[in-house]
Amino acid sequence: MHQRHQQPIDENELVLRPGPGFTLAGTATPVMAPGLLAWRYLPHDFPPHTTVYGYFKEWERDGTTEEIHDTLRDQLRAKKGRRILPTAAIVDAQSVKASPNAPEESQGFDGGKKVKGRKRHIATDTLGLLLVLIVTAAGVQDSAGGK
Repeated sequence: MHQRHQQPIDENELVLRPGPGFTLAGTATPVMAPGLLAWRYLPHDFPPHTTVYGYFKEWERDGTTEEIHDTLRDQLRAKKGRRILPTAAIVDAQSVKASPNAPEESQGFDGGKKVKGRKRHIATDTLGLLLVLIVTAAGVQDSAGGK
């Protein structure tokens, strides 16, 4: 678990230094295309896709993206007059077909939906802010994925 920021994050703290105007608020998440993450199709004013991906990979590895997400969620909850830690959550799951390139062992069959692939288990707070996201084989029961 990462320590939470005590002070609100200033937008200027989120500026990455590799390129002018490159900010987290500028959404450096990849553009989704069928079956692939299209890092090469980032907006033209972003640094090279290899630089952006390098930051993404490092931040995922060291927990920076999770810390930023959690901090921003906590600040938004406080701004809305809510407790930082939610007392209720909304849990749901969705089965989706997996890419043909996905490893067979990461897939399963959801008999209820008749889908071979993966299942996303998502928990949000009552404001709709993401608390947890888990991806499992589609055969995992919703009750087990929600635990």
